[in-house]
Amino acid sequence: MLESVPRIAKILIPLQTLLNLLLSFWIYQEYLNNRFLRIYVNDSLRAGGLTVIEVISIGFFAI
Repeated sequence: MLESVPRIAKILIPLQTLLNLLLSFWIYQEYLNNRFLRIYVNDSLRAGGLTVIEVISIGFFAI
């Protein structure tokens, strides 16, 4: 099955996964240490709470 996957995809997919994990960790650390980002995120989530719940639900069930 993996023989049909192009070589470039075998390299790019793990690389992009690693990059996404690093960016997620970075934004989480920034959220913990930056009061202004925390206020912005909390206000945004409060304003669009229902939308966030719907998007997370759709994303969860799409997996």
